[in-house]
Amino acid sequence: MPGIARPLLAEAGAAVGALCVALHVVTAVAPGHGGPLARGVLLAMAAGCLPCIRGLWLAPTSRVWAMTGVMYAAMLVAHLVLLSPWAAATGLHHGASGLTWADLGMWGGLALAAVQLVLVSVVLVARLGTVAAPGPARR
Repeated sequence: MPGIARPLLAEAGAAVGALCVALHVVTAVAPGHGGPLARGVLLAMAAGCLPCIRGLWLAPTSRVWAMTGVMYAAMLVAHLVLLSPWAAATGLHHGASGLTWADLGMWGGLALAAVQLVLVSVVLVARLGTVAAPGPARR
């Protein structure tokens, strides 16, 4: 991967993480969005994003990227579960008509998680390629 691409990808990953934090906080404080438990969970999820953002900004090692990938894969699964028909039938999702802050947060979070997983995949595949690629023959 070219020298300039690495820091740009890390900054993009940190920016996506910062957007996730902002989205969770805005959704948590939006009027009419769940009770104290739901708001607390959203704020805890926002706080859970901070270590990955810090790692991507300061020291984007392969381990940081891998942990970011694990966290965002879990976030993607959580969002897909909450958007499923099963979630609406069991009351996990509000099922209100019209676009709400919860809907905006849910779809926004789903999109951000997908973008972050693409970034993680690009970086880790490129790093694996540089590790596996043989260097020039030495004499």
